[in-house]
Amino acid sequence: MVKLKGQITVLASLTLMLVLSLVFACFKSSGDSSYNTIIKQACELSNEAVFAGYCNDMLNEYSILLLKKSDKNNKELSSYIADNISAYSNNISLVKAEYDNCVYVTDNGGSGIRDEILKYMQYGVYSEVVNSFRESEQQVNKSKKINEISDDIAQCEERIYEMDKSVLELIMSVEGIKTTEAGIVTEGGKPVRSGNDFVKALVRGNVSMSSVNINNEKVYNVMKDSGMYVDMDQCLTDMDQCLEGLYNEGDEVSESRGSSSYDAIYERNLNKLKKAYFGACKNIDKALSTIEQYKRVNKEASSSLERCKNKVEESKDIIGEEIYSGLKQDLCDIEKDGLSDSRKMCDINAMEKCLREDKQVLDSASSYINNMDVKITASNSMEIKGYVKQAEYILTAYTNNGLKFDYSAVDFSSQAKGMDAIRKLYETMSDGLVGLVIDEGNISDKTIQYSDLASGLGGDSSSSGNLIKATIDTALYDEYILSHFNNYMDYTGTNKTLNDNALLKYMVEYVLCGKDSDKDNLKQVMIELSAIREGMNFAYLLTDSGKKTEAYSLAATLLGFTGNTAVIKAGQYLILAAWAYGESILELRELYKGKKIEFVKTKNNWRLSLGNLLVMNLDGDEKNDGKTGMDYKDYLRVLLITENGVKKNYRVMGAMELRMMELGHSDFRMREYIISASGTAVFKNKSKGNLYSQQIYYSYV
Repeated sequence: MVKLKGQITVLASLTLMLVLSLVFACFKSSGDSSYNTIIKQACELSNEAVFAGYCNDMLNEYSILLLKKSDKNNKELSSYIADNISAYSNNISLVKAEYDNCVYVTDNGGSGIRDEILKYMQYGVYSEVVNSFRESEQQVNKSKKINEISDDIAQCEERIYEMDKSVLELIMSVEGIKTTEAGIVTEGGKPVRSGNDFVKALVRGNVSMSSVNINNEKVYNVMKDSGMYVDMDQCLTDMDQCLEGLYNEGDEVSESRGSSSYDAIYERNLNKLKKAYFGACKNIDKALSTIEQYKRVNKEASSSLERCKNKVEESKDIIGEEIYSGLKQDLCDIEKDGLSDSRKMCDINAMEKCLREDKQVLDSASSYINNMDVKITASNSMEIKGYVKQAEYILTAYTNNGLKFDYSAVDFSSQAKGMDAIRKLYETMSDGLVGLVIDEGNISDKTIQYSDLASGLGGDSSSSGNLIKATIDTALYDEYILSHFNNYMDYTGTNKTLNDNALLKYMVEYVLCGKDSDKDNLKQVMIELSAIREGMNFAYLLTDSGKKTEAYSLAATLLGFTGNTAVIKAGQYLILAAWAYGESILELRELYKGKKIEFVKTKNNWRLSLGNLLVMNLDGDEKNDGKTGMDYKDYLRVLLITENGVKKNYRVMGAMELRMMELGHSDFRMREYIISASGTAVFKNKSKGNLYSQQIYYSYV
């Protein structure tokens, strides 16, 4: 029994110790928990108090909360925490408190300003905006892609045109017919000769259309009637006979004949031969150089066309089946007619082969021709006769067989003018766009001179998440811009003096372009709108067979000097592009008058005729009442939705900075403001000396 009682006493003692330890631990834990609660509440209240120091004018103007970063923030944080702690307990003291990591509104590509704006916009009803402009975004992408392809085709056209200019240079060097970049020069329905030197001036045998290898009587007669061809066989034969006669009859008999002497006849034939010979040598070199240039441009044109074909294939889903099929067929035609080895007006490869062979022949005869250039006498006549015979033998290999041009498609009755007039027309419209659309006297002359605005900051941001959600966010963000900033139309009509003290008036245009003056921003927006409209108009023209035929007929008139279908087809695209641009000017005039225009072009709302375009009559037919379609603000939405997000964020902040300056905050800069901050506060238990650490974080987003 005694042993049993002893065991119970030990067990009871151990149990009591455990219970007491638990009780004491609970008391301690309760005290620590109480201190942690006090610390956490004090930090949260103090955090909110610091961030309550946001910029009131930013909140009033843009519903945006921003806190200026300064040393004052940490001082206020410490002061607020100390006051809050002392209200709860005298046993805890603040050791230190500070924000050691701040996120500026300009960080991360300006994502902070975007997040705040979207947080504000989620309370509005803007879902219909997204649905309305999702289709517009697709159409804009289509417009841009068609413009890109059009530009590529235009570049290809330039290179093919360069190839044809090379052919025209060949005609002048080889045939002796005068040409310019625009085509063959004609007078009275006949071609004009270029001068006295050309390859075909040197002819073997009797001069005829066959011997000079010309299939056009007008070309042949102009050159023959001018006495431009030289029968080198006849010249050498006459020279040989003169040398034979001089040898047999002697110098005195020959000299007695005066101008009919063997020496005089020999010299006349030699000079005629030399002129044609050296002229042919010079022009063969020139022609071969032109052919090298032709081949280089041909290679560039082939690469350009291949890139263009690839882009059309890649863009099939964007541009649509109808436009895709038309472009694909046109590019195939250009490749077939414009880049083949054998072109319609001449066979470049055959011509190069013939020229190189003729060059070898002429080079081989060169020394003999030079040796013949002496005063002949009876004593040297047989020696010179040997040179003549050698030259005659060598020159039998000279031929014009590969030097043939096909003039069957050339209309000599009218002077071809080329595409220069169309290019100048396009440049005139492009350079004078603003003046053609609105009265420049009504444009604001406001200009800013700041180099440190948020608009000038760079950076990139990567998009993530669901594409539809990103589109919705973009549309909401853009709607915020349109509802909080003025645009050009806000200063028209009765509102011309609206906010006349603004540093810049057209702030939406500033957000889009970021330039330092209202005029430059307005002009850039106008250029971008004209590009969109040009693309949409071009897309329509590609589906209108009647208008395509009109453009092709004009191109054939301007470029038909070679009969090259590829050049004419490419010229057709340049005409269509100019036509589409001219129509866009008419549309912009309507927009800037406050009217609406249809986004998609149709036959019923097309206004500009090709004839009026050519005479710069850009008034057009009155087919639009301005009540249906999209207005200027709608088109700004389209531009905003396609603008780079990072640039847009920074320019929005730049626009806000300008407004804050207008309100008297001359030193307001977004880069000095934060949207969130994190840090640490450290506390000490006065009675026990324990340290407590509390993480601090606050964000407006």
